[in-house]
Amino acid sequence: MATIIIESETDARLYIGNKSIGRIKKGTNEYEFENKKFKIYAKLAWCKSQEIVINAVDNDIQTYTLKSCINEPLIGCALMFCVGLYVVTQILFFAILFFIILLYPLYYLLLKQDEYLDLK
Repeated sequence: MATIIIESETDARLYIGNKSIGRIKKGTNEYEFENKKFKIYAKLAWCKSQEIVINAVDNDIQTYTLKSCINEPLIGCALMFCVGLYVVTQILFFAILFFIILLYPLYYLLLKQDEYLDLK
């Protein structure tokens, strides 16, 4: 049996083909696989990661990381900062900047769902 370790910054599900094989929780997750070649990917709602080809060999340990390709905490802080500045100053520039920053995560959520999660 081969062991695959996934260190994750987000919750998701792990898939082989179209079959879900378990949850990926924040932190370190460990899975054991039979000796063979297969493709895995992670999926969160309708967004997923790229597929990775695994060649499982006896007593082999492979480590991968899973994270969101957008820096969610940074985007959230930037959006809240723009809202705060707009509320305090009533300058339209900050409202426009809010919507420009909001386009970045929306681009991945609506158009690039296959690249939203990064499994390496």
